[in-house]
Amino acid sequence: MNISSIINIRNIYILATINCILLYFFCGRQWDYDTQSYISAWNNISSMHIDIWRTPVYPIFIGFTQKCFGSYYLMAGTIIQHLVFLISIFYFYKSALHIVESKRISVYITAIYALYPCYATWNCFNLTEPFAIHSMVFTLYCAITAYRNNSTFHIVAFGFWILFQIFLRPAQIYILPVFLLGWILLFIKERRVSSILIGGITCIILASCLMFVYMLEFKRAYGVFAPCGVGIVNKYYMARRDGTLKYNNIKNIELRKYIAERDKKFQEGKGTNIDLFVEAQDAVYIFGAETVSENISLYNKTTLSCQIKSIFQRFHNAAQDILLDTFIKKLSFITDIIGFRINLIYYLLIIYPIVLAYCCKKQKTIPWFSSTIYLLGSCHLLIIIVACQNIWGRLILPATPIYLLMTGQLINNLILFYSPNNSKSYARI
Repeated sequence: MNISSIINIRNIYILATINCILLYFFCGRQWDYDTQSYISAWNNISSMHIDIWRTPVYPIFIGFTQKCFGSYYLMAGTIIQHLVFLISIFYFYKSALHIVESKRISVYITAIYALYPCYATWNCFNLTEPFAIHSMVFTLYCAITAYRNNSTFHIVAFGFWILFQIFLRPAQIYILPVFLLGWILLFIKERRVSSILIGGITCIILASCLMFVYMLEFKRAYGVFAPCGVGIVNKYYMARRDGTLKYNNIKNIELRKYIAERDKKFQEGKGTNIDLFVEAQDAVYIFGAETVSENISLYNKTTLSCQIKSIFQRFHNAAQDILLDTFIKKLSFITDIIGFRINLIYYLLIIYPIVLAYCCKKQKTIPWFSSTIYLLGSCHLLIIIVACQNIWGRLILPATPIYLLMTGQLINNLILFYSPNNSKSYARI
């Protein structure tokens, strides 16, 4: 039997549904340390207070499930995440057909998205990762469909998913300037102002303004212009781990004593990386976000050469982190056997623009959406490695649908290179 007759979108859906059902019954709801913080955040948001650690989207989802399902709200949340994942498979496939332009390759990468033991397993956790992955798929689909069909509905939906993403995970703010640049590239490509172009830019400006207002409110509440306090914890954590935040350089005397006490514990062999994360959170609770942020910003100074060396070291370390991790120990052996690592993304980001440049030359046009997804994938990788903690395999998850689509398009274009008589075009979007 031909493998193409087996791997089709209908069978993929059937297998993905069975997989989700089995995960629900055999793995149930998995617990993670961050889950409690989303529950606490909802308690604050429902009392009309901005939460210090979490932006509002996922806590509101927690609150919604509490209202609808009572004491079973966390389990209901995982079921909803599985259902949204199944819906996202269709939109990933439709996006692949637009971007990859090969039905066979689109089906294959959709099979990876739907069946590889990664995405579905994350639905078992009450965390932002599932919705971050799914919303990226919906955002890409709405953007490309709005352009192809000149659809006002889809450009409005694009605006909604942009807002959803940046208020789900603050690190996703990078998509605002990237998509703005993407719409500018569309203007250069089309050489005209269209309703979709105006709508796309309006969505970006509106989302930016709403985030700006939210950050002003956060500053009023906590003294720091930021979407949440996680960035402060990350900076504190990395500075303490790398040894660039010395307690004898801290201006605030009480904070200096606090760090000195923790240093003593580490010297006695009683400290761990987990302790560093808790230490950072406790410091914010005790001294306030503004005090901690100011002291880190003022005294976490290194030379340019040291900063460059540190960044290169982080890229080197991240290269061996697990890509498409299941995060469920019972199933992690599958990921270990296959052995995907983040260094594969490095190769993809190097080869893809070379092929894209060739496509531009052949087509004598700018494939604006291909350029946009390349920028999205590159910026996401850069941010999580340079500015976040060393859990890169987890942090890279929201961008993995982008990398799958880029891989599919790259393979299709490389195949066309060796088919000179093929009438299909390279990366025309």
